[in-house]
Amino acid sequence: MITLSKRMKALADQVSACAVLADIGTDHGFLPIYLVENNRIKKAIAMDVKEGPLSRAKEHIKEAGLEDKIELRLSDGVEKLQPEEARCILIAGMGGPLMEKILTKGRRICERTEELILQPQSEIKEFREFLTHHGYKFLAEDIVLDEGKFYFIMKVAHEVFLREAEGYIPTKEEEFAYGGLLIQQKNQLLLTYLLREKDLWEETLSHLGEQEENEKITERMEEISHKLSVIQKAIERIES
Repeated sequence: MITLSKRMKALADQVSACAVLADIGTDHGFLPIYLVENNRIKKAIAMDVKEGPLSRAKEHIKEAGLEDKIELRLSDGVEKLQPEEARCILIAGMGGPLMEKILTKGRRICERTEELILQPQSEIKEFREFLTHHGYKFLAEDIVLDEGKFYFIMKVAHEVFLREAEGYIPTKEEEFAYGGLLIQQKNQLLLTYLLREKDLWEETLSHLGEQEENEKITERMEEISHKLSVIQKAIERIES
């Protein structure tokens, strides 16, 4: 049986029981193996843009005896996935801009999929804005601390799949930055993250204030002050 890292386990926990999952950028293939072994999904399509990861995944799938349950495909994003072929699409462990590119290029596939589990590694605020502006609603959010690093996980679906009252749409800056559902739920790990971020940015602001003032430093201090105000709004909502 596969043992997953805390981050990977948190991703797996977001997957609803379903017939077919598409794992985009499967790497070692551990997530689909785990989900099949634990009867969360019946079958998986493990996809990657490079032969190397698919080769490693093939070895692990064979070791698990799941060749009949997990299919491998060489694919740039969801390019080789057919509409409605998978009930769930999982994309994790890559930068926000790359994930935006995958969702945009594969729009006709992704918008017709019942749920997408997403874990961007960077530009997370901008990624939430992208999702919202392209008609996706948030079904669930999670934050996990794994080996000293925080990861944000989100489950979304396009509005074409949801009734009007279903799904959450962020509207405030702190919700785009840190997750509206996490703030609403008063998530304590998010609070830990925010307090740490507050300390780090306050320290940076203090160091900048000690330097000789110029236009560049002034602009940077204003950016950090705004960031701190957004962090404080999120903290106050969680602690209220």
